[in-house]
Amino acid sequence: MPVEWRTDGGFDWRLPKPGACPRVRAMVRHSVYFWLDPSLTDEQKAAFEGGLQALFRIDVVRSGSYGKAAATAVRPVTRNSFDYALVLEFDSVERHDAYQTHPEHDVFVNSFAAWFKEVLVFDTQF
Repeated sequence: MPVEWRTDGGFDWRLPKPGACPRVRAMVRHSVYFWLDPSLTDEQKAAFEGGLQALFRIDVVRSGSYGKAAATAVRPVTRNSFDYALVLEFDSVERHDAYQTHPEHDVFVNSFAAWFKEVLVFDTQF
């Protein structure tokens, strides 16, 4: 939001004029949380990370990243017991749907599903 500074040292937050904000193109964010078998070796975890990275190269994926649970303070609204989080962005629901049936997605699922204790997915449209 634009800020207008006043001469008395304060400031006012002002809403932008209608039409002043650039139009953000629509997108879908696919957030996946993985709880893995705790007996996996470091080598298996590295293979899993390689599988996550391979998903970024699928042609319908706009962008992607993965990480592990942050060591933030425990709060009643947080659930940071997952092992890995994957976040992929798509330009449309149609591209997300194409990703779900893409052969490389199938390779990932078929390669690693036996290692999943739990998977939780949140798909959000912006």
